[in-house]
Amino acid sequence: MVPAHLPGSPEQLRVLDLVEQLDMEISDTLGLKSGPQGLKMILYLLRSHFLGQVATTSSAVAASGMSYGSAMRLVDRLRASDLVMIRPRTRSGRSFSLHPADELLRRWSLLSRQLQEHLTSFVAESAPSRPGGFAATDGRIIGPPVVLDRRLDAGSGLRLLLHADPTFTAMNTLKRQVELILG
Repeated sequence: MVPAHLPGSPEQLRVLDLVEQLDMEISDTLGLKSGPQGLKMILYLLRSHFLGQVATTSSAVAASGMSYGSAMRLVDRLRASDLVMIRPRTRSGRSFSLHPADELLRRWSLLSRQLQEHLTSFVAESAPSRPGGFAATDGRIIGPPVVLDRRLDAGSGLRLLLHADPTFTAMNTLKRQVELILG
C-alpha cells in the first residue's frame, strides 16, 4: 500500500482526476480556449460585478496576466461571443467599463453548480473515518517530498534496513520513488 502523501498514490491520482474534470468543466461551460489567463480575466470581471466595482479594460488586462495585445484580443473575443458587454462611463463614450453579460452570468451559475457537485462527491469519497475518530482529510497529511536539485552523494548507493513486517515491506514498493527523489 502506497502512503497517501507520496507521488503515485491513489489519493494523488484522484486529485489529478478532479483537477482535470474541473478544468474540462470550466473550459466547456465558459467556452474558454485561452487557458488560465482567460479564466483570470473572467474571474476578475465576475468578482468586480459581484462586489459592485468598476472593471475597466486596463484593469481586466492587468488581472489576466497576459500581454496587452493578447488580452485585448481576448476582450474582443469575449465581446463578440456576447459574454462581456461594455458600458460608456462618460458622455463622450470614449471611456467605458466592462461587465459580464447575461450569458456569462448564466454560464457561471451553471458552472458553480457543476463544480460544487464535483467537489462534494470528491470530499465524500475522500473522508472515510479512521480508527481513533479523525477523518483522513483533517489537515495532518504531509505533502509529497521535494526532489533534490542535485544527486545525493552516497558513494556505493543507499541501503535501507527494514524490519520484516508488512508495514516495512511496503517500503520496498517505494524504492523507485526514493531513488527518483534522491537522484
